Amino acid sequence: MCMFSKFPLLRLIAVNKAYRRKGFGTEILKIYESKYKGKVDRIFLCVSSFNDKAKALYLLVGFKEVGKIDGLYPCKRASPLHNKRR
Repeated sequence: MCMFSKFPLLRLIAVNKAYRRKGFGTEILKIYESKYKGKVDRIFLCVSSFNDKAKALYLLVGFKEVGKIDGLYPCKRASPLHNKRR
């Protein structure tokens, strides 16, 4: 985890393939959110542009795509940036 301006930025979340689609990703995001509850009014995360399942999860739990960051990951594609206001 790092900071994006003065806000937390989650750059990587990974769930073992055997445990996907079982709620673990959602729980990890809840922990991430709870860590900053009452400290900041928004949190950010990035996702690889080709990871449609992760993007769908982030939208489902209330994140919105707010931009793209070029060159963040080795794939050399722009990585969507999402945030969630609280």
